[in-house]
Amino acid sequence: MEHYTIELAPILDVIGSEMHVSDSLELEPLCIGDERFTFTRPVTLDVTLTNTSAGVVASGQVHATVSTECSRCLEQFEMPLDGEVESFYVGRAHADEMPEEQQVEPIREGRIDLAPAIMTALVVEAPFAPVHAEDCKGICPACGANRNVEECGCAEEAKPSLFAVLKEIFPEQKD
Repeated sequence: MEHYTIELAPILDVIGSEMHVSDSLELEPLCIGDERFTFTRPVTLDVTLTNTSAGVVASGQVHATVSTECSRCLEQFEMPLDGEVESFYVGRAHADEMPEEQQVEPIREGRIDLAPAIMTALVVEAPFAPVHAEDCKGICPACGANRNVEECGCAEEAKPSLFAVLKEIFPEQKD
């Protein structure tokens, strides 16, 4: 796991103080299930850190451009990933006061690691089955031709319905 450590000294002593973090960083590819998203340029972030009485709230935006494979035609393409960074950081003194369901990250030696919040924001926005275009025709299951480029001439075989077996079980029922 990558780290992106922020020193909180400028805001730790004054409740309500804020600190703005605007930066770009290189990240390793993001793998979610079988999908791989490779960052084609540095990821940019624009986050505000606010000292509350209980800890530090991080909120802002992360922007990335990734290269991935279309789940229909298997061609590589680029797409944007834009996410909301939201995280809460607490020191040891307040960690026990937080409700169990409250997700918090630690403040250690006056520093926080913003990387988990950045990655979470990107994972949430990454599509389960990326496609380069909604009208992508995909590849032919018979010959493997990319149907966006050429018509292959293979006849589409009509697959029997998964419910066809029910007609045999209940022959007296009509459609």
